[in-house]
Amino acid sequence: MKDVIGSILPLAIAVTISPIPIIAEILLLFTKKPVANAASYRGVSYTYGIGEFDVTVSQYVTFLNTVDPRGRNTLQLYFDDMSPTTWPQSGPVSYTSGAGVGQHYSVAYPEWADKPFNFANFSRAARFANSLTNGRVLSRTQSTSRGFKYVTYEVRLSPDTERGMYDLSNPATTRAKRALPC
Repeated sequence: MKDVIGSILPLAIAVTISPIPIIAEILLLFTKKPVANAASYRGVSYTYGIGEFDVTVSQYVTFLNTVDPRGRNTLQLYFDDMSPTTWPQSGPVSYTSGAGVGQHYSVAYPEWADKPFNFANFSRAARFANSLTNGRVLSRTQSTSRGFKYVTYEVRLSPDTERGMYDLSNPATTRAKRALPC
């Protein structure tokens, strides 16, 4: 593998949340292109996005209700340890079998809503990323803060979780280099 020297550009992508299936501040862009007077880092030969902020419990609940609106859990995106019934002090996500379509999952307690979701594994994270990258961009807003240029996207999540950023039909689960537009 060829080493590529590059540096971090002051540019980020964020995505905001609303009551419809939308997700929040997700990506920070890096690049291989050198920036004058910037520290150099090893890198890759293409620009890619990586999480700037943790995915919150509220965001994961929105994801669950989007990709599993009937609450069948066929992709194993929810498990009992996430439940406050199983784990009263740390179970952030409630499941209600008799709920309406797209309402089976909820934040267990309001205090959990903006806390980091920490029950992810690779397949859950890859499906979350695919739902986001397959989603529909509803708006795009540029802003600047502390010397960084941000692009904030509002994205309606997609129920399509098997292809996108990651191709989960490939046994090697390789990256399919598709991301939100800059």
